[in-house]
Amino acid sequence: MDDSDGVGAAWAVIGVMVAFKLGLTLYVLVAYPSGPNLLANLAANWYWLLAIVVLVTPPLIFWGRLVRMRAKRAKLQRAEWHVD
Repeated sequence: MDDSDGVGAAWAVIGVMVAFKLGLTLYVLVAYPSGPNLLANLAANWYWLLAIVVLVTPPLIFWGRLVRMRAKRAKLQRAEWHVD
């Protein structure tokens, strides 16, 4: 068995869990729109927001650094090969 099979299945389970949690929370907020309901949902689900921030921040930092480094590389290549 490949390791990628297990990883894909794990991500599928996590994705379904997050989609269900988000969908149910949105349904409750739409069905019963009130301030106390919003606060109760935020109090019950704050750790999900924290988990999303913790999981999304490192790839975004990496992507931003990758874009900057590629731009710097292109600039250095232009400076090296386009001599007047």
